[in-house]
Amino acid sequence: MTANETTNGAAAAAPTNPKQNTATTTTISERPSLTLHRPSSSDPNQPAPPHPGFFGGTWHITHSTMPIWRDKRNVTITYTLLPDTPSPRLDDVVAYQPCASDTTWTVRGTQTPTAGGGGAIWDWRGKGLIWLASTRWELLGRGGGEGEEEEEAWMVTFSTKTVFTPAGVNVYGRSADGVSGALLEAIRDALVATRDPELARLAAELYELARGPAPCG
Repeated sequence: MTANETTNGAAAAAPTNPKQNTATTTTISERPSLTLHRPSSSDPNQPAPPHPGFFGGTWHITHSTMPIWRDKRNVTITYTLLPDTPSPRLDDVVAYQPCASDTTWTVRGTQTPTAGGGGAIWDWRGKGLIWLASTRWELLGRGGGEGEEEEEAWMVTFSTKTVFTPAGVNVYGRSADGVSGALLEAIRDALVATRDPELARLAAELYELARGPAPCG
């Protein structure tokens, strides 16, 4: 993976009044209940983000619209909250294996809250030889358990377009097995229901990343 392949995203909270803010948040009731919100570029009124510690630990990227993952498998990203920094910062390590190889590749970077983003938007910058590479992402929604049920946790992120990569959506889970089929369909529905044209298009492009031994498929 090149420096611009890391993709990620601001937590969403359902409005307490069903008539409030209906143009920007949508709750799905037919399938598992969840709420996603529009990217900040199309809706500046964003819900409060989670504490940065929410991201800490390893996540499995199980579904995506990004072309870069199609020939890769067992993709994970591990976040570490950096202590003693003026503003919250995250170190991250993306690890993956090519479909045709058992070699594990890693890409390292640092996440910093975007100025003026209220802690809901993050800027990623590569480390070492890829320090010039950068991208911006935000969390569209999250859910699942905590503590003993942390394996059920999931999140959906949106990454903006860069010179090398298109805008895209990623679905993460704490479990390597990924999200359930019902939850995935709820995520698709929620992306469409935001009424954001770009998210609606991306909902139809979500595909499952390869997991397990080589070769893929």
